[in-house]
Amino acid sequence: MTQETFGPLAAIRGFDSLEEMLAIANSLSFGLAAYVYTGDLALGWALAERLEFGAVGINVNDTSELQAPFGGWKLSGMGRELGPEGLHAYLEPRHLKMRVPAV
Repeated sequence: MTQETFGPLAAIRGFDSLEEMLAIANSLSFGLAAYVYTGDLALGWALAERLEFGAVGINVNDTSELQAPFGGWKLSGMGRELGPEGLHAYLEPRHLKMRVPAV
């Protein structure tokens, strides 16, 4: 439960309360994606807002969208791919200022 894994693997651990579940999940060093499966969508959304991950899927296992930013929190990486946020790393911002002479 302390390493970032990829592939067809599901790490499963029991918990006694939702607060304990959030504490366990958020204590991990990695934070690429998390998944919540529930019939109570309001609860799923409330949990997703408190999970410290770059993407949270509620009743889905694919959290990427071309038009949305993708990237992890913590040791799961810096920056974002995809979406407008993914373009920011390639931009060189510039500030231009001009005074227009009074006529």
